[in-house]
Amino acid sequence: DIPEYTGDVTGQGTLRLLESIRKIAHALKGVGASYGFDAITEIGAAMEVSAKASDAAGARARIDDLRSYLERVDVVY
Repeated sequence: DIPEYTGDVTGQGTLRLLESIRKIAHALKGVGASYGFDAITEIGAAMEVSAKASDAAGARARIDDLRSYLERVDVVY
């Protein structure tokens, strides 16, 4: 989970966490639509933008969006 954040990103731990989030977000952006989950691609893209901008609050919001989407999605085989 992303630690609570207010202000500029300065801690190395936060920067490493945001880099990890950016990598995962990039992967989500790439594979979501491939499996018919366009919303995952959109959320991943927005999450990647937030992480690249060192916007921890924005990344947290996108993680919450992803969590909410995954709770609601109904996978049909």
